[in-house]
Amino acid sequence: MQKVIKVGNSLAVTMDNQFIRETGIKVGQKLAVVYKPEKGIMSVAQSQSGVSSGVLVAEEQQAYMAGKITPELKGWTDKFLVENQEAMKKLADL
Repeated sequence: MQKVIKVGNSLAVTMDNQFIRETGIKVGQKLAVVYKPEKGIMSVAQSQSGVSSGVLVAEEQQAYMAGKITPELKGWTDKFLVENQEAMKKLADL
């Protein structure tokens, strides 16, 4: 079990020394974090390719995109796809 602490206006999860040694995680390192609410699972992955290389593995891509998609954008997109379902099918067949 790890403890959640408050750091400024944010929350952080502590990592014990053994975990840090085993994973090689360093201060300042970027990690991909993905939350799957339907399963109640949050996963953390070290970047193998790195965001800067332009090649993201699936978990990194999900984490990167999750940070870009606001609830408002998701709602608008879901509504758009439902309202334009027929047009989207025609576009897919082009």
